[in-house]
Amino acid sequence: MTISLKLLFEGIQQAEDEDGLRLQLAPQIGEYFAAKRAGIFFFDQLLATGAASPVENQKFQTVLNLVLSLEHNPVTRYIAERHTPVHEGLVTTPKAWKLICPRPDHWHVMAGPIVDRGQLVGSVGCTREKSMPAFDTQNLADLSAVCLHLSAWTASVRLTRSTISQPQHQSVSTSRLTPRDTNYL
Repeated sequence: MTISLKLLFEGIQQAEDEDGLRLQLAPQIGEYFAAKRAGIFFFDQLLATGAASPVENQKFQTVLNLVLSLEHNPVTRYIAERHTPVHEGLVTTPKAWKLICPRPDHWHVMAGPIVDRGQLVGSVGCTREKSMPAFDTQNLADLSAVCLHLSAWTASVRLTRSTISQPQHQSVSTSRLTPRDTNYL
């Protein structure tokens, strides 16, 4: 590992928006966890993503629905139920996992939640090939810390965004105040 948890935390705090967070931090997370692939996913953005053609979009939505299926994917189900990181070895056997996800670069999968005000709004995930070591408890502990920082960052950014987009209403109607009263506002 050439990158530290502290640097990941600093990268999270320096991100300006969700796109920047994904583009800059996902490769660093992959490097930290020695993963073949890594990603940060916000569900509202995934569901709104369109493809170049209706056929491609339909294929993408079908795959997305399968990946996010609580019935089909035990990793997704575990995260949705517990809001905590997990790797495939905790919830299924290698043989069953290969049936669920036959991709060779997804032999080992570890994922964790991004939570905003109690709602699961995204996830962070890493994958490794069969020839690579499985994710372990230390990886889960570290991913838990990353998820905590991602969740806090997401809640802060989304709250700020919703506050800016909603007009602020003064709690006191100034039309009924005397000039003397307005001096105290």
